[in-house]
Amino acid sequence: MISQRDKWEKAFKHPEKRKWLFGYSKTKIVDLMLDFIRKNKIKIIRILDVGCGSGRNAIALAKIGFKVYGIDFVEEPLEELERRAKKESVNVKTICYDITISPWPIKNDFLMLP
Repeated sequence: MISQRDKWEKAFKHPEKRKWLFGYSKTKIVDLMLDFIRKNKIKIIRILDVGCGSGRNAIALAKIGFKVYGIDFVEEPLEELERRAKKESVNVKTICYDITISPWPIKNDFLMLP
């Protein structure tokens, strides 16, 4: 049986799946989250992007001033995220970790992205 990690690593290497799964444009969730933050006047500085892949949401959020941490269990997309963040002149801290393992290597005061 193929593991979840193997499936994601394979998808990241497949040109068409990679384009769809690991795109470069932020997803709708970022706009919805920002609307929620603004409407509720929530003070947020740091965001943890869980399952960040190559960072399309993480980079978009870093560009508007959040301190962003991206966590994923596949190394290759995280390496691409780091390259892209450097190219975009933003800082995104990456963490390679399987989130099904407890405890997570983070503190509890993050806004979590699904």
